[in-house]
Amino acid sequence: MGDENQGSMSSVARWDHPNHQLYLHHLDQPGAVFMPQPLVEDNYNTSSQSMTMALTIKNKIGFIDGSMKEPDEKKPDEKKPDEYQQWNRCNSLVKTWLLGSMPKDIATSVINYKDARQMWLDLQERFSHVNVGNMSVGSCFTKLKGLWDERDALYTFPTCTCGSIKEVAAYLDTQKTMKFLMGLSDSYVGVRSNTLLQDPLPIINKTYSLVLRHEKQSEVTTGKSLAQPEATTFADIRLNIVARGKQ
Repeated sequence: MGDENQGSMSSVARWDHPNHQLYLHHLDQPGAVFMPQPLVEDNYNTSSQSMTMALTIKNKIGFIDGSMKEPDEKKPDEKKPDEYQQWNRCNSLVKTWLLGSMPKDIATSVINYKDARQMWLDLQERFSHVNVGNMSVGSCFTKLKGLWDERDALYTFPTCTCGSIKEVAAYLDTQKTMKFLMGLSDSYVGVRSNTLLQDPLPIINKTYSLVLRHEKQSEVTTGKSLAQPEATTFADIRLNIVARGKQ
């Protein structure tokens, strides 16, 4: 009898305990986290704090602050054989909570991230320096990023251990930075020139943050909104997606 009880206790997973970050209550559903205001460019600070508090209450804050790391599926631990599957379930749930807190256009631009932390860091990198005003460039960049992700999903890179794939990824990110900068109107000629002089070029999210900062400074100085990026920027990418899809 004692051996049976011991075996029964040892079969209980660690995450069945309510205090474990991988624990899932039956009420933890995709719509369980409600945000009174959707995350947009001009209220990121408020929205991110609300989401942080909600995830802390749900004991899932580790999925965005990096403390709850993804287990190695290729090296399973005999003591926790199902941990990866449980982590993946929780990660997917947190992603749905994040996606549900933002409008469709922003959600589309981050939905392809593998884990919730990558999604969170992308939003933080884009919007953390901006909290007021009407983001004219913001909606344009969000649309661009959605198109880039749609295009990238059509490409399959071969497995490589020599580091070449990282170089290709860096090159593609540089092209995104160039495309974004060259699609800006002449109102942004100053920030465009200064950014292009940097070596190496900043990654696309950093570039976007610099452009937003320039835009807000210009609006404060002149009292006028700057012109939108050129429509050809979107058209060129859409044509590339269509052409790639026909191959």
